[in-house]
Amino acid sequence: MWIEPRFKSVVEQAILTQMKTEQIRALAPKLPADEGQFDCLLQHLVERRIRGAFTSVVLAAMDADRTFDVRHLVVGATMLPAELIIPSIAMRCTGEVDVALLKAVEDQRLDTMFAAVCVLVALQWRHAQRPGSSYQDIATEFRVLRRKRHTKEETTTVLAAIAEVLAQVGEEHPWPELQEKRNRKLYGEAAKYLDGIGETVQAPILDRLDRPGKGWTLFGYTVKSPVPKKPDGSKWGRNDLCHCGSGKKYKKCCEQKDKARWHDASDVEGKTWSEMELEPEKYMDEKRLKSMGASDVVPLEPAKMDPSLHGPMLDKLLAGREFEAIVRFVKEIGWRLQLAPHVTEAMCVAADMGKVDLVRELMEVRGDGGEAADQLPFAVRLALAKNAEEMLLAIERELLQRVDEPSTEIASSILASRYPALGILLARSVLATQGMTDDAQEVLDDLIETRERLDLPADDPIEEVLEKVTRYRKKTTSAALEAREKDLEEKNEQHRALRAEKARLRQELAEAERLLRLAERDKDAAHSAAEAARQAAKEDPRVADLTRRLKAVEDESKLQHAERNELRRELEKARQEIEEQAARKATQSPAEAPKDEVDVDAGWVPVELAVTQKVRRPVVPEKVYGRMRKLPRRVSAEAIQLVGGLAGAEKAAWKGVLHLQHDRELQRRRFAGDYRLIFEVDDDVGVLEVVEVVDRKELDRRVRRLA
Repeated sequence: MWIEPRFKSVVEQAILTQMKTEQIRALAPKLPADEGQFDCLLQHLVERRIRGAFTSVVLAAMDADRTFDVRHLVVGATMLPAELIIPSIAMRCTGEVDVALLKAVEDQRLDTMFAAVCVLVALQWRHAQRPGSSYQDIATEFRVLRRKRHTKEETTTVLAAIAEVLAQVGEEHPWPELQEKRNRKLYGEAAKYLDGIGETVQAPILDRLDRPGKGWTLFGYTVKSPVPKKPDGSKWGRNDLCHCGSGKKYKKCCEQKDKARWHDASDVEGKTWSEMELEPEKYMDEKRLKSMGASDVVPLEPAKMDPSLHGPMLDKLLAGREFEAIVRFVKEIGWRLQLAPHVTEAMCVAADMGKVDLVRELMEVRGDGGEAADQLPFAVRLALAKNAEEMLLAIERELLQRVDEPSTEIASSILASRYPALGILLARSVLATQGMTDDAQEVLDDLIETRERLDLPADDPIEEVLEKVTRYRKKTTSAALEAREKDLEEKNEQHRALRAEKARLRQELAEAERLLRLAERDKDAAHSAAEAARQAAKEDPRVADLTRRLKAVEDESKLQHAERNELRRELEKARQEIEEQAARKATQSPAEAPKDEVDVDAGWVPVELAVTQKVRRPVVPEKVYGRMRKLPRRVSAEAIQLVGGLAGAEKAAWKGVLHLQHDRELQRRRFAGDYRLIFEVDDDVGVLEVVEVVDRKELDRRVRRLA
């Protein structure tokens, strides 16, 4: 941490005060007596953000009835340990207190609670020092703060207090709902808060430091020993020789001093918090940096730190809107390509806040590194425009590229530019085409804030359009959502049915297990009874006679069973012989006519052998083919083979073919023993069509039906 040489001793002592009343009062005589030098000291502490020293110097000066210009609070408010100290300090400053505090709020370095307290103090100071003045700017900041999300419950109380004071000095209450019955509790809390601020301002400046439980919280950390230990790691005993080398016992030398160090213990072994603050870069790591506030990061010297922490440092500074510190940071370590995304983001935020000078300054330290000028974000290019013509040209070019894709980024950037009214109109078009989304909500907040800063009514016509667009989109998607909900409901119903079925099955299983246990118990009882009955029956002669007769019946049954098995075996053997004969018969070529083919069926006559057959196309209708598939496999195979031979005009296949006496087109051929293939030929088209495949027993009946 760099300290200006002429202020080094007083700044180091201010850091070591540990926020103790006696030490702060002891610091007052060490402060520069010259008002100009004192003002330079405060300016140095503010620029370097030496937080602990700034608070101690301010409290010491005011306790000694010295004051300073309120302009130091524009940034100095971010370094104060708690918001409750702001009224005590601000009301004792010289200069335009209301202007300085409102400027601190506009810079957006403060969180919502600090900002609300600054607005309240500015309002009270103006009401006391300039009665009858306009409060429009304060009312605007109040409306902006009301729209922001609050992380502390006390913030609502402070806003309610602002509303009550504005109601006293204005013609209309800015928060009418506050006086409703359901808000009576908040109304009372606001009144108590205003009374508390009055008491704080009237009380001595160091009064809160001496009140247990009501002081200003500075930091929170895990304490480690700030005093030396023995080589073996144990503590020094009271009667041990002191570690300082004086030769005295510890209790008579450094014990009291080490106990005092414990009150300022830090999370670094062997160091107090104040000692560590004198050279914080030496102990800086990612975890410690993450827990620090933006104003705590400003005094750090980046050249003394690990380069891997430079990016997180810039992000932390940007979160606290410490743009001047970012510029100084880059100047100290020089431009590096790794810093490009962090510096570009800082330029975008500064542009959105309307800080054109800061954007140009960041552009200068950036130089030619990083992206080309035409590749910078639109907000940065808009802020870098040299005149109105160049700015409007940049807007036109960007809109031409995204004319069909309305961009929330463009709308927010133009709202923050020198053309806020144009930004309002563009924001309306973006909202009308997008509907209510997270990005659209941010644009709407920026639009309303812009209207408030232009002293326009807070309600914008686009809100009604936005509501209709959102409702229309919900309506167009309702059918799909309903279908999905219906599907989910059906699945839930199925799930409930499965769960009910599972419960029922579990119940049935439990019942079955119960019945099984009962059955086993009854079986055991029956087995015991049967055993007892058998033991008793052995002594009864009638039982012996019945047993003998039963044995004879069983022997006779076994003999009959053996005879049946022998008959079955003989029957199976005969069946196999028949199948073998049929198989040997089936192996004969289908072209060989059976020897008994000379026996002509009634109504059939042989085909003249002298007739030379033609090659024809075989046709097997689907229904005939279906009946063929139901025949035994060997029969259907032989039928297909026979059809192929007949269609191919093989003499062996045509040998034995007979035709109907009165219809020579209807012909038949015997195959596979007792089966007949009935077919007809059409020489005009060269087709041989299978008409039927039947058993000999069904031949006459089928022929009569066909004829």
